[in-house]
Amino acid sequence: MTVQAKLVSLVELLLDGTAAGDVSWNPARGENEFLSSGPNSGVKLSRWMDDDGDYNYGLYLLNPRGTVVAELVSEWDTSGTASQWNASLEELYDQARRQALGIDDLLDRTLADLQSGTFKDDVPF
Repeated sequence: MTVQAKLVSLVELLLDGTAAGDVSWNPARGENEFLSSGPNSGVKLSRWMDDDGDYNYGLYLLNPRGTVVAELVSEWDTSGTASQWNASLEELYDQARRQALGIDDLLDRTLADLQSGTFKDDVPF
């Protein structure tokens, strides 16, 4: 199995693990980066905008020192057809971001505030 094929499998396993709550994600230094790690390695997900204004996604495999040793990034062929893993990378990024930033909990609290009438103009930031 090639490194690329193993990375595609890694993305799928991370998707399943994240959805099941078995994989935890944390914000990284960059605003659009998230990290998860195990005892032997880590992974970083990132998102950036290309020159055409489209989002691209990347999964980076990190060794125990935090060095990137392999990567899988969004790709398109010359006809503009997306690689098979592009959608999975985007979905994983969205799930990781949602978990790391506590978006579901924040939405639930905001909805509750609105429903209880406590959503006022006291901006907490």
